[in-house]
Amino acid sequence: MGNRGRRDIGWAPALGKMLELGVKAFACCSRCGRQQPIDIAALIEKVGPDFCLHNRRQKPCKLKDGCRGYNYFSTDRWGGIISPFRDEATGARWLSEISRNR
Repeated sequence: MGNRGRRDIGWAPALGKMLELGVKAFACCSRCGRQQPIDIAALIEKVGPDFCLHNRRQKPCKLKDGCRGYNYFSTDRWGGIISPFRDEATGARWLSEISRNR
């Protein structure tokens, strides 16, 4: 299996550009595995159109009560193929941290 995310290396638009392009975004959890669509327009109201989700995560998980995982972000830039919205180095670092904390 290839790395689907490789197609997105270097692609890191701000929320305003994502909304303009019609790209969907999702919050995903590294531990519980839940995934939830993000309302980009509502998020722009909170953080502004220049905010970027690339290489960002938050802890603790906001998708399931009591989950101690990280929420990271994914996009469907390729029309239904949901890919993590991070670069390879960041993804490797996060996976290493998760492995140490299990």
